[in-house]
Formats: sequence, C-alpha cells, structure tokens
Amino acid sequence: MKKIVLILIFLPLFFFSQNKKDIWKPFTYFIGTWKGEGKMNGKAGKYERTYQFILNKNFIEVKNKSVYPPQNGRKEEVHEDIG
Repeated sequence: MKKIVLILIFLPLFFFSQNKKDIWKPFTYFIGTWKGEGKMNGKAGKYERTYQFILNKNFIEVKNKSVYPPQNGRKEEVHEDIG
C-alpha cells in the first residue's frame, strides 16, 4: 500500500518536471519592450521596461529605466536597474 501511495505522489512530479519548455508560457505576453509615462512621488517621468529570455530560456531578464526631466532647479534624473 505504501508503494502505491508513493507512486501516486511522485509519478506526476516526474512527468511535469520534464516539461521545462512550458514553464515560462504564462509570462510570454510580457516579453519585449514596454514604454510609458506617469508620475511617481509627484514627479512626472518616462519609463521603459524590457523583458527578455536569457541563458537558454532558463531565466527572464528585466531592465528598467526611468527618466525624470529637470524641475525645481534639479538636473535630469535617470534611474536604471537590471533584475
């Protein structure tokens, strides 16, 4: 009886673990470059975000860039990060 229970638990894990290609399927909508404008903390700015597959489609890389124009005597601010 224990063997049957263990087989019923681990058999589906074996089949689903082999299907690595579909792991990112729900996220493929986001792959590409997204641009927009908006406000954050009272500052208007332009935003750009890029999603791309890397390392043989094992990971999704995210790049963000926010540009805030000069205002109130401050220089233009540019924020960039990669995740």
